[in-house]
Amino acid sequence: MRKLLQIVLMLLSKKALRKHQIELIVVTGWIGLDLVKDGIYQILSEKYIVRRNVNPVWWDLSIPLNILGYEDKQRGFLGWLNIILRSIFLIHFGPSNKHILILTAESGREDTAKYWKGFLMPSLLVVVNNKKESEVTNILVKNTAQKGVVIYDKDDLGNTKIKNGFDYGINTDATVMFKENKEKITVKYKKYSVSIPKYFAPAFTKGIIAPVIACAISKGMSMDEIANGFIKFDMRNTILKKLSNTIATEK
Repeated sequence: MRKLLQIVLMLLSKKALRKHQIELIVVTGWIGLDLVKDGIYQILSEKYIVRRNVNPVWWDLSIPLNILGYEDKQRGFLGWLNIILRSIFLIHFGPSNKHILILTAESGREDTAKYWKGFLMPSLLVVVNNKKESEVTNILVKNTAQKGVVIYDKDDLGNTKIKNGFDYGINTDATVMFKENKEKITVKYKKYSVSIPKYFAPAFTKGIIAPVIACAISKGMSMDEIANGFIKFDMRNTILKKLSNTIATEK
């Protein structure tokens, strides 16, 4: 029964992606995924129609449920049947809604990684704090490199070459270069740069701010648009909200 549900939701997700011309941006890796996702969402929302997964991706069906636009939770037989029938109707008779969908994707389960491999083909893959042993990250890099762009930390991968890669890092040869001092964080791209006061971000920012800006650049946003988006993104407040939600969930 569960295997059948996986297959049906995967097929419906593929159809929904085509129907709505959904552009997938997937954030994968290790620490900081939600912050990077929220930062990308804040900046891209200045220019594009964007949605994201609000709750953490916690099981294999989180991804198809988010693609289809349903609450990410367990259901009984009738609940799943309702989602399937409703999705079929909307895919065939509902209006198209072109937009960008930002998802986080990480799991320690090999079977989950193989399941996502069948339909998760990002146009932009953002690799954060890469763990080389991550099966999900390795699969998504291969999937994305076929047609999409892989955004990655050059300091993590060194001289490793990634097809269709767009790198960031602290070294001067990085495509998007990150540096910081006590007052501000500066990210440079070609002859352009954006500076962000340290107030807006905690100390562990290279793996968060740099990939967010690299992603926005890949989407064709100007440095002025990126700076305006970051001013509205209070990273400290975001961290506090996530800690509060985690504590509330564990009670």
